[in-house]
Formats: sequence, C-alpha cells, structure tokens
Amino acid sequence: IHPNHPKGRGLSNGVNKDPDEILKLARKRKIYLDDGWRKSPIVPPDTEIEKMGYTLGSCPRAEKIANSILNLPTHINISKKRLKRSLIFLDNFHNIISTTVKNIL
Repeated sequence: IHPNHPKGRGLSNGVNKDPDEILKLARKRKIYLDDGWRKSPIVPPDTEIEKMGYTLGSCPRAEKIANSILNLPTHINISKKRLKRSLIFLDNFHNIISTTVKNIL
C-alpha cells in the first residue's frame, strides 16, 4: 500500500501510514503481509545490488516505493479464508480495497 495511493490520501482516521507499523498491527492479528520481498529496489532481498549495477541513491523514487510496499499472501498454502482476512483487514484499516475485490469476497 503506497502512502500516496489515491484511495489512501486524505483519510482522516488517524491511521499511521508507516508500512512497518501496519505490518506490526497486522502481525498482532496473525495477518502476514510481508514475504521479505520489500525494502529494496532490486529483489530478491539477498541480491548483491552492486553486482547488478545498481547504486543506492541512484533511483530514490524506486527506493521510496520499495520501502512502502506490503505484500498480499500468495503462496500455495494460503487459504481463501486467510486471504479474505487479509483483505478485510486492509479494507477496514485503510479503506483502499476496490469494489471489484469486495465483490469477490
């Protein structure tokens, strides 16, 4: 969830938009939105980015976005029930889930 996402702007619910705080709150509810593929403009996260020809600071926008990403659980063992809990959490907490997704739920 990017803090500048159009549906996330201007929400006056007092919610902290810091992704690390959101992840912490989600984990307290046993909802896991971090699969480790975040906080780096080059993934997987254990990639030696210098060997890939990337220099930290050379693309600050990508680095900022990488630090604001949350990942929905998509692994093979995720149940529809757990995915639904994740989506409802995000919707109730941030009101950013689209109507299309809500209709699927």
